[in-house]
Amino acid sequence: MKRVTAIMFALLLSACGGTSGGNQTPPVQGVDPVGSNVLQFAVGIATISQNNGAVISHGLNTVETLRQPDGLSGLLNDAPTITGPTTFSISTSTTANAPLVATSLPATAGGGGGLDAGADFGTNRISQATLDDGQYIHFFGGPGSSVVPTTATSAGAFGYGFCPCNSSSAPVNGTPQLYVAYSLPIYGGSSVLSTIGIAQYYGGPPAFPAISPEIAQAGFTGYSMGFTDFAVAPALGSYSLTVAIPPDATAPNTNPGASLSATAQLTSLGGLPLFATPAFQSDGNGGGSVAVSIPAGAMEALVFVQAIGTQNSTATDSCTLSHASTSFYTIRASGIGAQSVTLPDTLGPPATSGAATPTLCHGQSYAVYAAGFDYPAFEAAYPQNVSQSPVITSTSGQADITTSDALAGTYP
Repeated sequence: MKRVTAIMFALLLSACGGTSGGNQTPPVQGVDPVGSNVLQFAVGIATISQNNGAVISHGLNTVETLRQPDGLSGLLNDAPTITGPTTFSISTSTTANAPLVATSLPATAGGGGGLDAGADFGTNRISQATLDDGQYIHFFGGPGSSVVPTTATSAGAFGYGFCPCNSSSAPVNGTPQLYVAYSLPIYGGSSVLSTIGIAQYYGGPPAFPAISPEIAQAGFTGYSMGFTDFAVAPALGSYSLTVAIPPDATAPNTNPGASLSATAQLTSLGGLPLFATPAFQSDGNGGGSVAVSIPAGAMEALVFVQAIGTQNSTATDSCTLSHASTSFYTIRASGIGAQSVTLPDTLGPPATSGAATPTLCHGQSYAVYAAGFDYPAFEAAYPQNVSQSPVITSTSGQADITTSDALAGTYP
């Protein structure tokens, strides 16, 4: 009974704000979403490392929450738009020694380093069209899962962060979309992380609850980290987030023409220092230790280990078979400077027998990267925080982050 309750709690958290709700009917919201929901918005500087720290770019970071009084996601279907000050322009590059560039052309069409900015190019606006761009969206899931939607994904603002999770594009019409983390930074086509599709920040064990087989089968990969950063030069001033609420009879958005809005101020371009690429030392039993150096100014850091799915492997051992889907593990660290954090040995998806499996299998590819925050990013995340207005800024009023480059390897 406890297990079933936990599963249902995870599904309800989704409403595209916490986890996945694949084939579950969303709870009906019986109150006006404008009058009862609280929208929060924060901006900051994103310090983005590339090429093992040889290139450092400074982009725009955003954090958003939109929650009901009970803390769950306030909407299942909406259309967000970010508008910056007049000095903010998607046509400008990030400030860097080898900058990322937003472009009006897709990278595949010779548009240079950036990905497609579409109609937002040359404006001070980041619209739903940018967030809908499939180049930033990568789905994970094992055999038989319903991860890939049957229609084009549609982005919205939810309980903790933006994601392409509107119920209008769910695998089953009218149900919550599966939570999918963007490949970040958006507009960052020249980023090493974005190029190989591993700049996805999912919350997984041990910092977050382990994913049950039932939830994994539905396609849930991990918890939202709440932030979306953009590889475009930030500008001082006021940024506004408007969330339009379309009429939708299959979701609790029944107030046509309504919208919510929030503003945030960018008062400093300083940002956090570089987050150096982590180092990983295997213990030979599925886990190991990660050496990180947390930059000054960060109040906490999260280390992400991505275990690349082995679905196409010809191996027959239970560990490889259980790791058919890509898995994410997250380790929380605090304090400043050099330190070592432990990746436990047996966090892997359960074998068909129900037995625990190694976190990483012998011969499995992995990537290790990290993010530092000057605000309580972990504390604001689901499932541990279901307050309506969690803290999403530092004492300065901004939400600055610093992201490392990735270390790629094969587990011995």
